[in-house]
Amino acid sequence: MLRTSLLRPLVVVSLLALTAGASTFGDDPVGSDAVARERLQEMLSAGDDGLIVATFKRYPNATLPFIDSYLEGGLAMMEKGSANPTEAARNALQSFRMGVRFAKLADQAFGATDFSDYATAFASWSPSEQKAFREGQKLFREGMKLAKSDAMKAIETLERSLRLAEGLHDTWGQAMAQGALADLYLAQCEGKTGDEAETFLSKADQSSRAAVTLNRRVRLDEDRVSALLTMAKVVKALGGKVEAQATPLQEAWSLIRRNEAMSHELRKAVADALMAAFGELKRPDAVEEVRRDLAGATQPAAQPVKQ
Repeated sequence: MLRTSLLRPLVVVSLLALTAGASTFGDDPVGSDAVARERLQEMLSAGDDGLIVATFKRYPNATLPFIDSYLEGGLAMMEKGSANPTEAARNALQSFRMGVRFAKLADQAFGATDFSDYATAFASWSPSEQKAFREGQKLFREGMKLAKSDAMKAIETLERSLRLAEGLHDTWGQAMAQGALADLYLAQCEGKTGDEAETFLSKADQSSRAAVTLNRRVRLDEDRVSALLTMAKVVKALGGKVEAQATPLQEAWSLIRRNEAMSHELRKAVADALMAAFGELKRPDAVEEVRRDLAGATQPAAQPVKQ
């Protein structure tokens, strides 16, 4: 089962969708065929590494899901290949190797080793580790369902998922679990005082910061924005100054302005929080600038004038 983003299920692109050229581009058709499996594989075969690097740079939020499709795709081949396990293992290894090759090019695009670290860890898992990965995914899904009815049970379940992801060096799994835990820890502070509230706030602070860092490393910008929004709420709950609350919100808004495909709901939530912070800081010009940016993002694109 391919992963899903915390915020937008469409962040993960299925093998079929990748083949067709679909990805996380919102409603904008421009670029929807850029991170397409057939297109990038042809570039790779031709040795046009620079073109792949340039593509990843333009679409950072689609890069990890694209790479992950080869990794989880290879694992699925092994899981479904009981009739001919030797052939399934051979095909899976080819898929893993392809994912690692693309991950190394993503490293070139973003100037670090986070993508290849993730891909090589995934490809190197033993059968027992692969089962632990699937168990971690299962626990995450269970935790998200429990969050609606039993928050403490959800926290316990998501913490187990996080421990499995950490042991496997599963960056994406860690990011998802930390993001979910940050929101749950923060929610548990409502109506509580004293040491109990402080404990949950401390955990929310640690998890939100971890989620921001992990999502930054693998360029999952929309989940990073969501984590930054949670971080700002935690800073406020901890009694931090308005300037400290505004810092993660400004980082989030900067990411939003560079990515028109981000959801309107998240865009508005960050804008509202940032305008409120600027209002407290007596910065009316900054409030108006954010308001104009938000209004512009909700307007339909201008149609070309026929000559």
